[in-house]
Amino acid sequence: GLIAANLTIGGAGQVVDILQSMVVSNNAVLTVPAGTILRFAPGTGLRVLQGALVANGTALDPVVFTSSKDREDAVAAAGDWQGISLETGSGNSSLRHTYVKYGMGLTLSNTAPKVDAFPALYNAPAGLTLTNGAVLNTTNTLLSFNAIGARQLGSAQLGIRGSVLKNNDTNALAAGGSALVAQG
Repeated sequence: GLIAANLTIGGAGQVVDILQSMVVSNNAVLTVPAGTILRFAPGTGLRVLQGALVANGTALDPVVFTSSKDREDAVAAAGDWQGISLETGSGNSSLRHTYVKYGMGLTLSNTAPKVDAFPALYNAPAGLTLTNGAVLNTTNTLLSFNAIGARQLGSAQLGIRGSVLKNNDTNALAAGGSALVAQG
């Protein structure tokens, strides 16, 4: 549903099943505390249009966004859910030690949030996509087992340092005028 006021979902050790898409607007802040697992039903996702997503886990207590099928009695697959989209009005968003799994990955469109220590696993079309002038400089990122690990389109600018991009169908793709910068 529509999130138009500040909201906290989950807490350490909590699994929350998301049954419909969420859209953050009206400068609201959606906070997902460390240790929370959000499982998204097929066809659902999270879009931040005007506001912020704050999902700051820790190395030992990450935040996980994943498919509702990511459990012992089901089989999850890339693209099961729509992923996370941070759009023009979401520049104050912060993702640290935040996993995105079995969806359509994290897409940044015309925004420059803080994303660090970010694992994206088993996503299609990409683990991380930047488009429409988005800017991201990230470190300690793990992009593996995605159709495309990192995808930079148009005038977007992606810098990845001290990170791992491997075991994707295509590890990195830059289409447009800017060079994608990746340093060990």
